[in-house]
Amino acid sequence: MNLYKLDLLNPIRNQLDSIIICNSQQAQLLCKLILASCPFARDIKVFNHAIAHIPALCKLNPLYEQLMGLLFRAQCYLA
Repeated sequence: MNLYKLDLLNPIRNQLDSIIICNSQQAQLLCKLILASCPFARDIKVFNHAIAHIPALCKLNPLYEQLMGLLFRAQCYLA
């Protein structure tokens, strides 16, 4: 019996990995659209004392590695 892992996001991952940065306007747009840090990570404070911490949820994104790679390629193009 042969079991195949069904990965529905694999075509999207491949497409994100195959994007080529060819001009500075495209690179700047990608840098604006893809956030470098997670906007959900927060410290909950009461009277300046941290009572809880919400961790970064970005790593739960199944396309996180591809988006960070695309952001890195765009930043390298601009440098």
